[in-house]
Amino acid sequence: MIVGVSQGSGWALTETNSIGTAIGGPDFLSRPLSCGRALPLADIRVIDIASGNVLLEPNMEGELCIRTICKMNGYWKNDDAEEIDSDGWIRSGDVGKIDEDGFVYITDRLKDLVIRGGENISCASVEDCIYRSYPSGILETCVFGLPHTRYGEQLCAVVCTREVNSVSEQHIREFLEKHLPVFQVPSKIWIREFRGAPLPRGGTGKLLKRELRREYLDKI
Repeated sequence: MIVGVSQGSGWALTETNSIGTAIGGPDFLSRPLSCGRALPLADIRVIDIASGNVLLEPNMEGELCIRTICKMNGYWKNDDAEEIDSDGWIRSGDVGKIDEDGFVYITDRLKDLVIRGGENISCASVEDCIYRSYPSGILETCVFGLPHTRYGEQLCAVVCTREVNSVSEQHIREFLEKHLPVFQVPSKIWIREFRGAPLPRGGTGKLLKRELRREYLDKI
């Protein structure tokens, strides 16, 4: 017997008991970057990161908020958590947008944004550009923010390579300057060999940016 297999994706929070969005079948094939439409028990909206105002126009990027009858009552011993407002909307901490057909797209994590002199910089987009600069020589990279006396934060990057001299900081910087706005080019780029010091990761495989910030804070 031949059984059909369909790919799918979704988005939800622990705070909403895994109720959020879902996508599969033809919709997933036509929109592979989307995590789907809101499920029947959920409402989703986008708010401006700075002002908190609701963004009504399609494809406007901001912080995703979700409201559902399946949400938690609150955080343990933290009844005044800013993540939940009086109307039951939960601020997810995810940056995204909703298109004209109601499909949701996750573009970044709010905590992964670096605010340099008032400019919001997506770490993920800079990391993607770094990977494209040397696809054969870079094994992994991580972009994060460190303090800056004038701009508040400065953008920094750590790049792990196959060998010490296989990738140069100069060539990475020149590539980024051609493909990114000036303010999105990291002010500091550190290169290290993967075999000697791979980037720290947690049990789920996520990069531990807090550890990298602590490690490189004294090097700026």
